[in-house]
Amino acid sequence: MPAIAITWGKYSEDTVGEILLNNFGNVNIEIIGPVRSDPSWQTKAQQGFDSSNFQIDWDNEKVTCPQGHQNTKWLLGLDVSGKPVIRVRFNGVICRNCPVRSSCTKSKTEPRELTLLPQVQHIALQTRRQTQKTPEWKATYNQRAGIESTHSLMFTALGTTSISLHRFKENSLDAGFHCLCA
Repeated sequence: MPAIAITWGKYSEDTVGEILLNNFGNVNIEIIGPVRSDPSWQTKAQQGFDSSNFQIDWDNEKVTCPQGHQNTKWLLGLDVSGKPVIRVRFNGVICRNCPVRSSCTKSKTEPRELTLLPQVQHIALQTRRQTQKTPEWKATYNQRAGIESTHSLMFTALGTTSISLHRFKENSLDAGFHCLCA
């Protein structure tokens, strides 16, 4: 049975989210913390086709749109922070003539493009996005409220809003831990 690490949003996005995506299936720690929703306009507007509406055949480097058309390009690259991504592009003529084009892209002339994470990270992210919508996940995640109040007591006792272990002397941490136990 895996160990469980419950986190809260601001750390999940930066630190824990990275661990989840980079170690999916490789560690025996279940990380309970939210990941951000798909940032696409389709997801934000709750209409149209976001990346979850596309079928991905990783082995053959093919992506099928909701209308059944396959990509024409599959390019490996890096995002702005230097992390690997896959850029997928569809046929321009087919996209321009598609009856549901406005649900897929806002571009008047360019075809639909998707930027995907590498397979393991993509699957981990999509899986977590679905899992965190369930009542079971929400109930487990809500346990963090008790942890946050305990941290708040310790941070108040130490006179800080965060803990960086290398900044505190041992006696300061001892005081914090006594606060936790009180």
